[in-house]
Amino acid sequence: MQLTIVLDDHLGEFEFTWKPLLSSSGTPCYVWEYHRADKRDKDIPVVYRHVLQVPVAGIVAIYVGEGSSLNGPQKYNLRYQYSSGGHGASRVKVRNYVAGRSETGWTEILELAKPNLNFADDRQRKFMQLTLIVVYHWEHQWLLEQGLNVPEFLNEPG
Repeated sequence: MQLTIVLDDHLGEFEFTWKPLLSSSGTPCYVWEYHRADKRDKDIPVVYRHVLQVPVAGIVAIYVGEGSSLNGPQKYNLRYQYSSGGHGASRVKVRNYVAGRSETGWTEILELAKPNLNFADDRQRKFMQLTLIVVYHWEHQWLLEQGLNVPEFLNEPG
């Protein structure tokens, strides 16, 4: 996927793909269903999105987030936060929302090819998250304008 942003004649290009998290059986899963890291593993800082497979629209992003540790070994990693229901109202809101949906869904991790950002740096990770929130907010608005019945987008730009 490619995203181009032009601000005052300055061009910013982003090239990226979304990689689904896979369960031990090899099927896409949510971050709270993902395996725990071993204590010898390193923390993986990520930008991620939760998606639902919607019959009328295909894969639809419902939430974009970021975290300094995907699944550990840091104790308060994203897997732990979503599993335990703590560390932020947005995590609880997402879990509750997904639990009430009939569509199949999973979590995807951003793999950024361009530009070269360091997701270990909170500022760069949050910048990418906020950029993608805006992108998917407007994509969601476009889907609604087409008259499609799509799930709610749980982030709001701003």
